[in-house]
Amino acid sequence: MLPELKTFMSIVEVNNIDKVIENLNISKATIYEHIKYLEQYFSSNIARISEKNEIAITESGSLLYKRAKQIFNIIDDTSIELIQNNDSIQGNIKLGVNFTLEEYVLPKFLSYFLKKYPNINVEIFSDHNQNICDRLHGNEFDIGLIEEIPSCRVFKQTRFLRDKMVLIIPYANTIKDISSYINEFKFKRWITRESSCSTRKFIELFLKENNINPEDIMMLGSNYAIKEAVKNNLGISIISKFVAEPAYKNDEICILPLDDSYERYFSYILNNEDISECSEIFLNELRSFCKRFYK
Repeated sequence: MLPELKTFMSIVEVNNIDKVIENLNISKATIYEHIKYLEQYFSSNIARISEKNEIAITESGSLLYKRAKQIFNIIDDTSIELIQNNDSIQGNIKLGVNFTLEEYVLPKFLSYFLKKYPNINVEIFSDHNQNICDRLHGNEFDIGLIEEIPSCRVFKQTRFLRDKMVLIIPYANTIKDISSYINEFKFKRWITRESSCSTRKFIELFLKENNINPEDIMMLGSNYAIKEAVKNNLGISIISKFVAEPAYKNDEICILPLDDSYERYFSYILNNEDISECSEIFLNELRSFCKRFYK
């Protein structure tokens, strides 16, 4: 009901349908729908709008406007109170974090999280997945954020984010240029990671499924290095969509989607289910954030 009340308040305050349409970025039909909804809900006529867009607010409409103002004032006050309440939450969280998450997911989330909870101090230690599991077992961290791996059986792995792998090639202006890459995969240099990295496993899977035996393979030590190598026409590769998308949006590389077998999950792991309030808040916010921004 809040959108409908907001529309009605704007009608009363602006007293001009065209201005309401412009200010709220809605159609005239939507305005009529909102008025009709409120009138049906409250069983009262609240406004009359003529064919010339002249507005007349009824006595019931004036009362509704007064109450709507009170509702939105309460919402504003509540928002301030909640922010003030967040300021009272204090503590420290130590995170062991997978490299991809540290570089491409956490910065955006932490910008949101630390603004909302300014008195929670977050320390981040990036490492390989298995090392994070080992160090968490030694109580070096409060939370581990890792790529889901079968070797970490000592901890329950709770998924919070899906990642899709994509095939990346140097930037091409035309479909014809992209097609030439697809037809010549085995003649291209493939850029890969070390054998312990899941990126390497996805590349090997793709090569096997497509009966490709590359003539030239280059191994690099990070996803960023792979992306930069492809950007500079050194070859082609398969990497995380999180790594590839910023370069794709800047017209530095091209992305070719792969099927669902080329996906992985990131999970959080805990050494103890009885976690601190700060850690619980962090995980709740992280799950919610990933659902909204990384569907």
